[in-house]
Amino acid sequence: DITGSMSGKKLDDLKIAARNAVKTFLGSQDPADPRVRIALVPYAAAVNAGPLAEAVYVEKIGGSIVPPANTEPFAVAASRPDNCATERKTASGEQDLRDVGPDAAMVNRDLALSTKACPAAPLLPLTAKKKALNDAIDAFKASGSTAGHIGIEWGWHLISPEWKSALPAKAQPADYADNKAAKYAIIMTDGEFNTAYVGSRDAAASNTAAEALCGEMKARGVEVFTIGFMLNQASAKAVLKACASPDKGKTQHAYDAADGAALDQAFQDIAANIEKLTVTK
Repeated sequence: DITGSMSGKKLDDLKIAARNAVKTFLGSQDPADPRVRIALVPYAAAVNAGPLAEAVYVEKIGGSIVPPANTEPFAVAASRPDNCATERKTASGEQDLRDVGPDAAMVNRDLALSTKACPAAPLLPLTAKKKALNDAIDAFKASGSTAGHIGIEWGWHLISPEWKSALPAKAQPADYADNKAAKYAIIMTDGEFNTAYVGSRDAAASNTAAEALCGEMKARGVEVFTIGFMLNQASAKAVLKACASPDKGKTQHAYDAADGAALDQAFQDIAANIEKLTVTK
């Protein structure tokens, strides 16, 4: 979450916690033969798709819905106002909240998204390079509203094998059926999801989509952890609780961090829990 409400100390706290999490996750492995890879998806009113911008369909007046089989790329670079993406919108709606790859249905950039609302910080596909991850974290800048479901959607894309065709070889996710690999998502926010570009275009639409995406992820075997950071809204806490995987024994999946130190500890606890889960798998 790099929305406007994260500005100042809260964003500084997030950067510290995220860098420490990277250190913990990647600290002891061989960079030449990594066991763990991490992807980052900073989100606000949209997600900056960065290196995956060609998987995004820029809506045009009079033809904004992308048919399921449409894989139309940008005609020319000049037609792309930025690298941002909103939600996928297909004619039937059946693939909107799924992890299908862009060869089946591209993700949209809604006409309603202002270029000023596009986050400057792009997503980072799976990598085991600590410097790349830390540089990406350092580039976080807070601004904009909270389309949390779009962040969740792109987080899933980056660990889904359905997106292999859009990703470089070293960033391609393992197959769901690979019993030597496990997939985890950590969703963090400091406020209520309040921005959407489909349906009612409000908080309710974002919350509903977030819960649906989390449910689909979990059904595919992704373990989901959530962190509410200085979160006061009961409805926002409820969404994070619904998104999180069920607790297993002493493994907690939904965290509520009251300050920067607690945020840092939440990430460290999740890292420890993931390590325990991978051992049992």
